[in-house]
Amino acid sequence: MQELPEAKGVKYFKAQDGRIVGIYIKGDFEDYEKFPPYVNTEAEKAFLSDAYKLENLQREKYTKAHITPEDYPLQLTILNRDPGAITRPHFHEIFETPKGNLRQQILWCQRGKARVGVYTKEGLDLGSVILEQFVLILATERHEVDFLEPNTKLI
Repeated sequence: MQELPEAKGVKYFKAQDGRIVGIYIKGDFEDYEKFPPYVNTEAEKAFLSDAYKLENLQREKYTKAHITPEDYPLQLTILNRDPGAITRPHFHEIFETPKGNLRQQILWCQRGKARVGVYTKEGLDLGSVILEQFVLILATERHEVDFLEPNTKLI
């Protein structure tokens, strides 16, 4: 299983066997350099040059973060770009076969506040987080939602 870094603004909920059950991402995330894409090899540099219109490849390390492991069927990426930045037409290849047979769900808070409990598929309670505006969680197994404010809207 791919090791994921500890980062300010990201919390991974893990089952006892190490599988990721939920990923919580706060709206103030800024720890880009701890996550891919990496700009270390010529192949990585060539890929980034082909996919993006970039003036400085090294800046990619500080403006883009792939939060999910490579074997997830859904890719969560955080981009922080200036006006004029362009992502060229592209697609996302699957390099590793997705594991498991459960559907994943993103809950993103557009307004209000909700508590999301995270559980393994076996029912083990791994904790909970509060979703506020611009905060999201990727739930890959059991979860519950408790709406805490009137007119809370989750997408």
